[in-house]
Amino acid sequence: MERSLYERLGVSRDADTNEIKKAFKKLAMTHHPDKGGDPEEFKKIQHAHEILTDDNKRKVYDMTGSDTGEMPQGMPFGGGPFGGFGGGPFGGVPFDMGDLFGGMFGMGGGGPPQGVRVKRAQGPPKTIEIPLSLKDFYHGKTLEIKFERHKFCEACKGEGATSFSSCDTCKGMGKVRQIMMMGPIQMVNEAPCRDCNGNGRKAAGNCYVCGGKKTKVQEKTIVLKIEPGMKPRDVLVFPKECSDDPNYEEPGDVHFLLQEASGDENWTRVVDELETFVNINLKESLLGCEKTLTGHPGYPDGLTLTIPAGVKHTETIIFNQKGMVKKGGGFGDLHCKIHISVTDKDREILKRNHVVLNAMFV
Repeated sequence: MERSLYERLGVSRDADTNEIKKAFKKLAMTHHPDKGGDPEEFKKIQHAHEILTDDNKRKVYDMTGSDTGEMPQGMPFGGGPFGGFGGGPFGGVPFDMGDLFGGMFGMGGGGPPQGVRVKRAQGPPKTIEIPLSLKDFYHGKTLEIKFERHKFCEACKGEGATSFSSCDTCKGMGKVRQIMMMGPIQMVNEAPCRDCNGNGRKAAGNCYVCGGKKTKVQEKTIVLKIEPGMKPRDVLVFPKECSDDPNYEEPGDVHFLLQEASGDENWTRVVDELETFVNINLKESLLGCEKTLTGHPGYPDGLTLTIPAGVKHTETIIFNQKGMVKKGGGFGDLHCKIHISVTDKDREILKRNHVVLNAMFV
């Protein structure tokens, strides 16, 4: 009895492609004519490798026993020398029936026929970054954002034409019947017509408004209201304001992503708190003082702070309710880091009085 292709290569029926390739290479080292092997035997090994490493040809072989790579004509569903769809020396069908009929009728393993477009629910969102200053986040701001988008032509409702003719292929039915004989059994399948995408009609001419493009450019203006206390990375969502897309039932949403623009490096926002630093001299640190800071988003004329006596270099003083405005009301805190500057004259006086400065002083 003629050996099966699997037996020729010395592998099991459930061997994967890598195992089959390795087995072939091993046998080729012995049976290749250049190595002194039998040319006819090598041809059989090579043929087995070709069939079993091709997924489609291997499926046909496993199902029918045909090693030509093609489905035999008139192959019945049951019986036959190869056991048909059950039993037999080849163990029946090793794959899903959907794989077979999907390939025959262009269904792609259960999906829609090739060429027929299936619309998904909603298109992907579009993100637009909006840079804002610290002042904008503190007080809030109203912006008008203008951008262009494509919307379905109102004259043709996004179909590219205002007049249509019946599809000759499906006779206006939108679907076609496909018949295939499998031995004595007739297989009938209904599928959407590829020529008209299942619509049953074809455009008779381009739309006079959009010229067949289906969409027209439209300028859109969106009013963006930034509430006081909003934060960087906050997102404002405007539903279904993206361009129309024939692949989707509804347009996607527009997302406005708030970002902090570069500004005064002396001021840093941390959630609802503000951080800054204050430069004072040695005398001010010993006796205390008042300092007016500029750049605070809530105090355009400057913020005056009282620095207590005896403050230390690099110490952080917290001023309650002097930070960022909070969304919904209230304020965060202000964190001021103290920098004490010491002059050469100060150092000389302190040296005469036997006062040793911390090395961190500047």
